[in-house]
Amino acid sequence: DQRRVHGDWLVRKKENTDPAIHNVLLSLYTRLASEDPLVAFIQREPQYFNAQFALRMCIDAQRNVAAVHLYSQMGLYDDAVRLALEHGATALAEQNAEKAADSDDATLHRSLWLRIAHHTLQQADGVKRAIPMLKQARCIKLRDILPYFPNGSLIKEFKDQITESLHEYNAGVQRLKVNMANATATAEDIQNSMKEAKARGGVVPANRTCDICEKLLLTDEFYLYTSCRHAFHQHCYHDHSEATTSALKATSKDALPPGFSDDPTNATAGLKCLLCSESVISAITKPLVVDGGEGSAGWLIEAVQQIEDE
Repeated sequence: DQRRVHGDWLVRKKENTDPAIHNVLLSLYTRLASEDPLVAFIQREPQYFNAQFALRMCIDAQRNVAAVHLYSQMGLYDDAVRLALEHGATALAEQNAEKAADSDDATLHRSLWLRIAHHTLQQADGVKRAIPMLKQARCIKLRDILPYFPNGSLIKEFKDQITESLHEYNAGVQRLKVNMANATATAEDIQNSMKEAKARGGVVPANRTCDICEKLLLTDEFYLYTSCRHAFHQHCYHDHSEATTSALKATSKDALPPGFSDDPTNATAGLKCLLCSESVISAITKPLVVDGGEGSAGWLIEAVQQIEDE
């Protein structure tokens, strides 16, 4: 006792941080009749004792509650729940099962609660205790623990939980119906849009010119945009698109604006108008030339001083 009192004085009053002193004091606590001082010492912060040494001492001295707390502090929730259930500490097992929810291991969290439910249902009043446990354990449902119910269990003991589960299933089915209806409506809209796009057309007069080269449009293959009424020769379109993309790459350190590709002849290029599409509008703030770049000399404005002869 005197050694334990002196150790307490060193740790509490003198704030001793020597691990050896803390290990000795913990071993002295394991010899007490009550386990409460040992548990309080283990839960004290900060801790300077060796956790593995402490666990071995607690197991040898059959200080099971303290050992459960040590397992929990070491993140060994599986061992903590197992030991707690072996010695009837169901509440302590439930606490450690909930701590596993913060370990980013959803499978471990659920398996621990199933183990607790199985252990609880094996007791005489297990059904009455298991039903309230479902409200605490959100990761398991009534259907998960039904196989563990003893034969001869009366349905009236958990009819409220069955009704609640049926309501949850019904709500889930209704949500699925709404999602399926929305998906069906979206698919129909897409199909209708595709049909309208296929049926869309335009009349090209004989004197219609290309909006890039201003030559007659019908002299070569062309693109016609029925929404904005712009039209381009196919080769004019690709030449202009390539020139625009090259200029944007030369004058911008950032990525190309949406709608522009390093390969202007790709299959999607013909879907965007060169004069009024969103990609062209988004590039309107880009500079036409970059300082020191190719062709920048032609844009310089020099001040000319006029000298008048007297």
